[in-house]
Amino acid sequence: RDALVDLTGNMRALGHPEGSDHWRIGIRDPRDRMPYFARVTLAAGEGISTSGKYEQFVARDGHTYGHIMDPRVGRPAEGLISVTVISGSAFSCDTWDTPLFVLGSVAARAKASSRDDLAVILVEPGVGGVDTVWVELSLRDRFQLESAAAPLFRVRYF
Repeated sequence: RDALVDLTGNMRALGHPEGSDHWRIGIRDPRDRMPYFARVTLAAGEGISTSGKYEQFVARDGHTYGHIMDPRVGRPAEGLISVTVISGSAFSCDTWDTPLFVLGSVAARAKASSRDDLAVILVEPGVGGVDTVWVELSLRDRFQLESAAAPLFRVRYF
């Protein structure tokens, strides 16, 4: 009855853990400065999926090229370093995380805001080692930045 099913980063919550009404899921730091920079709660029946350019990439001449391709230009997508999608359907999460990554920060926020079946967390590279985390307002009470991550991430809600 109660399980968290993890299929290589695509997860689905069944029921809830003992002593709680939700699951706490860590969101990986896309720059590997710490294991998780934030946590988000997941209710029974919800899914979560993350796409980023930090696991599968090629580094050349001081630049990292991720594996997610932008079909509009035929090159690796630029602009975001991580996209996490939460939905009532684990399939929808996996369906949307990569396209939102390709869209980039502004268009991904607009697309996510237009859909009531998705909630997203976007990580945009920043300057001076401080990245911007865009968290959809519907996740405000469910998102928590880790205290050790506070100097490295600026959280903005949309």
